[in-house]
Amino acid sequence: MINIFEVTETNKMVEKENLDVRTITLGISLLNCIDDNLEKLNEKIYKIVSKIPYGKVATYGQIATLCGNPYYARAVGNALHKNPNPQKIPCYRVVNSKGKLTENFAFGGLRVQSDLLISEGIEVIDGKVDLEKYQWRG
Repeated sequence: MINIFEVTETNKMVEKENLDVRTITLGISLLNCIDDNLEKLNEKIYKIVSKIPYGKVATYGQIATLCGNPYYARAVGNALHKNPNPQKIPCYRVVNSKGKLTENFAFGGLRVQSDLLISEGIEVIDGKVDLEKYQWRG
């Protein structure tokens, strides 16, 4: 959100550049709207990922589709990278469309993701999970 320093700097810029205040206000409103929508999307992503059962995985695209837009796969990855509660939101159960684990697993790397999945009885072979066998059909 906007802090008082940013507002003060924006006011100085408006005066100096003789900008239209309505344009600045619209820009700030749009940014706040995007922030609010992104927050809501992230909450939806976390809620869905929380439902992936023990011993199952889902793909980024699958989570995106369940959120209402199959093109949000990157947004899913972005949200999971910022997972606020890894104990309740099992982001390690999310893999790519080919079953590959992520190289950049946010909470310890590829090895940790692999170990967590193996601890749930999921076979990981060469950094991949068999989606036919382990994919959640939720």
